[in-house]
Amino acid sequence: MKMPEHQMHLIRGVATSGGVAMGHVHLLRHHPRHIAFTEAADPEAELRRAEQARDKARRELQDLGETSSREIGPECGQIFLIHQMMLDDRDYWDSVVRVIRARRTCAEYAVQQATRQFTAMFSGMEDTYMRARMADVQDIGNRLLRALNQAQASFPPFPEKGGVAAARYFLPSQVLELCAQGVQGFLAQEGSRSSHAAILARMLGVPAVSALGASFSRLFNGCTVIADGFTGDVLIDPDDASRETYGAFLRAEKGERELVGQLSGLPSQTRGGRRVAILAGIWQPSDLDLALRMGAEGVGLYRTESLFRDRPDIPGEEEQMRVYRSMVNLLGDRPLTVCAASLGAHSQITCLPFDEEQNPAMGLRGVRYSLRHPELLRTQLRAVLRAAEGRSVSVTFPMVTSAEEFRLARAALSRAEDELRAEGLPFGKVPLGVMIGTPAAALIAEELAREADFFTVSMNGLTQFALAVDRANQSVSTIYDYRHPAVIELARRAVFAAKNAGIPAVICGDAAADPLMLGFFLGLGVDALVVAPSSVLELRRAVRAMQ
Repeated sequence: MKMPEHQMHLIRGVATSGGVAMGHVHLLRHHPRHIAFTEAADPEAELRRAEQARDKARRELQDLGETSSREIGPECGQIFLIHQMMLDDRDYWDSVVRVIRARRTCAEYAVQQATRQFTAMFSGMEDTYMRARMADVQDIGNRLLRALNQAQASFPPFPEKGGVAAARYFLPSQVLELCAQGVQGFLAQEGSRSSHAAILARMLGVPAVSALGASFSRLFNGCTVIADGFTGDVLIDPDDASRETYGAFLRAEKGERELVGQLSGLPSQTRGGRRVAILAGIWQPSDLDLALRMGAEGVGLYRTESLFRDRPDIPGEEEQMRVYRSMVNLLGDRPLTVCAASLGAHSQITCLPFDEEQNPAMGLRGVRYSLRHPELLRTQLRAVLRAAEGRSVSVTFPMVTSAEEFRLARAALSRAEDELRAEGLPFGKVPLGVMIGTPAAALIAEELAREADFFTVSMNGLTQFALAVDRANQSVSTIYDYRHPAVIELARRAVFAAKNAGIPAVICGDAAADPLMLGFFLGLGVDALVVAPSSVLELRRAVRAMQ
């Protein structure tokens, strides 16, 4: 039943793509056509049909990847390259083949069953990155079904140009189609910033709010919403004052869009001359091109887990060194901060064996895992040191909770330097930092500042652990609030400790891109903000607009 006119409701989710969308909601239901079991007269013929469909889907993905990479950006093309890899995944395809042969059924039914099996597997994973792959599996399954039968798994046309799409979650291909049809924003009951749908929305500049959880049920077809992709706030049936406030913002944004594009060559400083570097946070090397096009002043955080994902073997020193060196060559004089790989049972990486843990988020991970597996750490540090020759490269360690852990990490770096020196291999000086992502690290920040060369303050980590909330958990996602007084106090303590010790303090996480937090961070005296590549220009505009 429609709510009374002018009775405004506020619901909150996770901001996944910056911007503001205002329009009518259209609910999109995920009702894939059920394919009933059908016995096949010739299972081998069905296998051949399935192989032909896979070949067709592979060609489509290759074309889509090349086109989107050229027209949108290489990060977008990389998503569909990952889809190609998932399409050719041996376990997934073996499941299709097994269903056809064991149950003597048609190819469509086998694809449906394999897709459901792998969707369920990903949806149950602890790691947010891996859980977000659920939508990719469904996207691949839809594409295969469409290749088998053109009438299968197509997306219906969006009913209104300029409307706001709302769904339980979005598939990457669906985001592309909806954006082409003029959708102004996305609202999702589930999802996170690391989903490929969210990444595409950011690249296409379309606002999105995800992880609305139970409050998603307040949305209904035809209601008017204002979706704030900067804060995660969604106003349902907004009042006149809210419409005017956000309307003025949208009018100003439209006029400033071209100006924002001109900011890439300008310094990030306030009108009063306060300087703060705007660095990019990236998940994989392919993100670097977009970061540089957006005018990032360097990479403030490269999460190296991507080197270990989707592969059967562990990356060696030479391979890692080549990746880091290619990045520093592209960066030139701009800095690169490598985050030591945060490995552990939470990461769902298949090339390494992990013991099963009841609560992997608080288990053997980050620096704890690195110190327990010194050969993996040694390989990564040697590769970074070699790539750092003559360049500005640093390393930060995640999940630090004691000064002793950091001393052991520094000792590992010293041993790697000694080895390279003895082998006659050239290497560079690499500053070592602490990622302040746990309340423990923030509370002993003064002691850590005496040991470290710099701090990377992870607002996401502090929020998660200080508030004891998993932001990907739909039941508690609205409690995730980096503006909570406890989180603010922990960040303040960490930055003050760094400033008192004379070392740089860098802020990373969703809060770094929030214009409402900018004054707080500048007031603390932070040296740099690390944001997604797509947020660089907008943040620079916000900095230059401040007094």
